[in-house]
Amino acid sequence: MLNTKFLKNWVKIKKVFNLKWDNQIYHSLVHSKLYSTQTDHTQSIPSSTRVVICGGGLVGTSIAYHLAQLGYKDAILITKNKLGSGSSAYSTGVVGTIKLSTPETLFSKYSANLYQKLENESTNLKYDKVGSLGLATSYDRWYTIKRLLAESKPQGINCELLSVDECLEKFPHLTSDDIEGGLWVPDDGVISVMDYLNYFANQAKKHGIKIIEHCEVKNVLVKETKNGHYHKVRGVKTNLGEIECDIFVNCAGIRARELGKLSEPRVKVPVHSCEHYHSILKPFGIKPNMPVIRDYDSHIYMKYNAGGGLLFGGFEKEAKPIFHESIPKDFENCSLKPDLDHFYPLIKNLVARVPISVDAEIDKVICSAESFTPDTKLIIGESSEIDNYFVAAGTNGDTASLAGGIGKYTAELIAFGETEIQLWPIDIRRFVKLHNNRKFLRDRVRETVGKQYSLKYPTYGMSLYKTGRKLRTSPLYTRLLSHGAVYGEILGYERPLLFDKTLKDFFYEDSGKGTFGKPQWFEKVQEEYTACRKGVAVIDMSSFTKFELKSAGREVVDFLQHICSNDIDCPIGTVVHTGMQNHRGGYENDCSVIQIEPNCFIFFIKFFGY
Repeated sequence: MLNTKFLKNWVKIKKVFNLKWDNQIYHSLVHSKLYSTQTDHTQSIPSSTRVVICGGGLVGTSIAYHLAQLGYKDAILITKNKLGSGSSAYSTGVVGTIKLSTPETLFSKYSANLYQKLENESTNLKYDKVGSLGLATSYDRWYTIKRLLAESKPQGINCELLSVDECLEKFPHLTSDDIEGGLWVPDDGVISVMDYLNYFANQAKKHGIKIIEHCEVKNVLVKETKNGHYHKVRGVKTNLGEIECDIFVNCAGIRARELGKLSEPRVKVPVHSCEHYHSILKPFGIKPNMPVIRDYDSHIYMKYNAGGGLLFGGFEKEAKPIFHESIPKDFENCSLKPDLDHFYPLIKNLVARVPISVDAEIDKVICSAESFTPDTKLIIGESSEIDNYFVAAGTNGDTASLAGGIGKYTAELIAFGETEIQLWPIDIRRFVKLHNNRKFLRDRVRETVGKQYSLKYPTYGMSLYKTGRKLRTSPLYTRLLSHGAVYGEILGYERPLLFDKTLKDFFYEDSGKGTFGKPQWFEKVQEEYTACRKGVAVIDMSSFTKFELKSAGREVVDFLQHICSNDIDCPIGTVVHTGMQNHRGGYENDCSVIQIEPNCFIFFIKFFGY
């Protein structure tokens, strides 16, 4: 029997699993629920349409479904293979509503509500609302969970804190010696991804949207407008012919970055594939009412599997990037050969948290390819390179949670040009060219996979990754470094956080120095603040966005007075800190505005991304 008594059987387990993969890098699995449109591949494709959606996974079909709900019939969904033949085929179907950014939380909340609503409308769908339990096994994790609760409740998420005993009531098989408490989210659950994908596709077809399988994009065609000052989508060239269209949607999953390169100019979509693991244990007495459990500090999650078994997976601290050069053309509906030594720590952590699993028999270990982004957040929105070129990619192994919301809000962006919520934290325009560099992405995603479950100590707007650093530095970099500067990074720029050589590694998660209380550097920053307040300071603002806005007459003054919260019509040289509002009166950003000469203003705007 191949069980999880890893110290005794690990060599045997590896030998048996490796025999299954003899001389193979990856292989296709047969999925009985793969959906097919029964397309006649000899038929000609439409010569024109309004919208072309490229991607036949849960995200692509969700976008098609939501466009159909808005009345769009003049649209086509194309996919390189069959629907659901990408990473959707391997999704665990876990739906969690609490995320690390507000837009992603709202996306996931909408997804969960949609799945429940559709369950009531179709006998073929089931949203198994078992709830989820997030475990805190340290004081700082308990503090983090309390913060999550405080942030999530105002967004309409039903959640509560549980004591250790209450956690054991939810799942009595937990080792509880180190548990401080838990976060209970009763509306979380599990879906069959393929069932919902099929439903989205069927409903889109019923409303007139065409679905064409085995249709591969060769180029996204663009036209120049305004004397070549910007570009706009005009069509798509495929292996089946050209389609003239006004709008193109790139939701190609792990292939989204490669697809972004098939246009001129290229569209940057910073995603990189990594191995992503989960395993299924054969039945050993687990009850069906088991909630989804996330043991953040162990980097694992688990859920009930049919018959009394267990499915578990995780987000390891250091991931394994794959397909760095290119994604194999025939990599569709495929599982990768698992690196069992790489997966070993997650099995070890499972046994430590659920001791009865030590005798459970391993049914299978699945290693799929998932796309991850350089800041752990989703990528959505209209590209900055080409007008009417939309992207919905980079779900970071959480497709089931996000897909419903991605479909709704992408459809709204296409139909109305805006959504009812603020999307800046996940907007594709937060990235610059360096973020799409292949080497940068490979190095960075080694870290970002594990960041899904890491502690989120205050970083004051800075990215504190160890990889992809020193890519953009100011002329003062080495001088400030010699004076003890501790650098963070934002938009690729190295920016000093404080000056103290003894705190060089303070902000990194694995330093053991992170805190939610008063930090060690408090007095150092206090000294800097006092020096700036009472004396004269030079501030390096290289990482800030800067632009100039001017007019011949007072038009620029009137325009800024209209969109700015503060009064910017001040004497020349006055620095005005102000917010800016959109046409609905909603808050867009804050910036510093200086009138440097009559009817001429310069803006300093901090970066809104990671």
